[in-house]
Amino acid sequence: MCIRDRYQRRVHGENIFHQSFSRTKEMAIPVTRKAFCLDGETKKCSWQEIEVPQLIENQILIRVEASALNDIDFVYIQGGKGFGSTPGNHILGVEGAGVVIASGPGNGSALVGQRVSFMLARGGAWTDFAIVHVNDILLIDDKYSIEEAAGALVVPLTALMFLDLAKRLLCKTVVNTAASSCVGRSTFRLLQLSDIEVINIVRKQEKAAQLLNEGAKFVLNSSDENFKTEYPILASKLWVNLLLDCVGGHFLTELINITPAGASICSYGSLSGTPFTTMLNVDLFAGKVLMSVNVFNFWSKLFVEDRIKLSSIINESLNTTFKTNILKVFPFASLEEALKFREDNRKGESIDGKIIVKWESKPVSYTHLTLPTIYSV
Repeated sequence: MCIRDRYQRRVHGENIFHQSFSRTKEMAIPVTRKAFCLDGETKKCSWQEIEVPQLIENQILIRVEASALNDIDFVYIQGGKGFGSTPGNHILGVEGAGVVIASGPGNGSALVGQRVSFMLARGGAWTDFAIVHVNDILLIDDKYSIEEAAGALVVPLTALMFLDLAKRLLCKTVVNTAASSCVGRSTFRLLQLSDIEVINIVRKQEKAAQLLNEGAKFVLNSSDENFKTEYPILASKLWVNLLLDCVGGHFLTELINITPAGASICSYGSLSGTPFTTMLNVDLFAGKVLMSVNVFNFWSKLFVEDRIKLSSIINESLNTTFKTNILKVFPFASLEEALKFREDNRKGESIDGKIIVKWESKPVSYTHLTLPTIYSV
């Protein structure tokens, strides 16, 4: 039975998460797909069977094999931010990997049969068939597992975005909060390789020890009683002019006030669960600049040549500079359990690895790719 026939049937009591798929390069486009969705009006999440729309120019259809859980996913889940009150089901998940099985008009036909990683700014990865623009994919090297491929874009590109920002600001030293997180680790490795000093800030001594063992030069524990004295001295000595923060809240407010004058403050998350900062408590007359960045905007504004360069860097360094531990793998049918596991283990701070959800059906065969020339940072 072909895929189209299988999807035209109504599902009555059968497990819709265990279906087999053809391993041929060309696959029929399914009529419907399974997707974990947020209702735009009720803000409730549930599995839905929804139609697969016709592919438009430069869109490709990816048979998803695995997806990573990212912090931004929980922003969407908890508040629906980015969707507003738009009626209808919005597919969640911003990152995943799989095999391209079909393309719309335009430049996507050459990708059919290729294994790719992808990311979607407004969600769409937590489904068995994802619709992605050709600009939002990375051809992933065969040496990486599908679990590694599922988390190959958001973390590495965020670190590369920070390197780009640090270079544009002519930074000598950067402050890196939540430094033991996936993004924090990749960031300090990448910046140090680029001869930019990094002051890494963590909340626990065991995290500090881990970073020092990984080669971090400067690590401070914000829970130490001497932190508020030691940090400004070290920051002034090393000429800090960029603070990267994903904690937010009262912690960031205090950190801004003891960061040297003239520094740029870049907020890219709020692990504390509280607002970015209390502006009335910040010294705005110390020449400090507050900014916010977004990895999806960063990627979308790059020229094609720059995307190829960064894609090559990621493929070269995914298991070194951008290495991220796979904390646990769940079947997609247990996505709600994976979400709960992540929240139970986070406890107000970052976790030390990626949580992956994976479809249990056999993987689709793909064409082995020839990667472009690898560029150095």
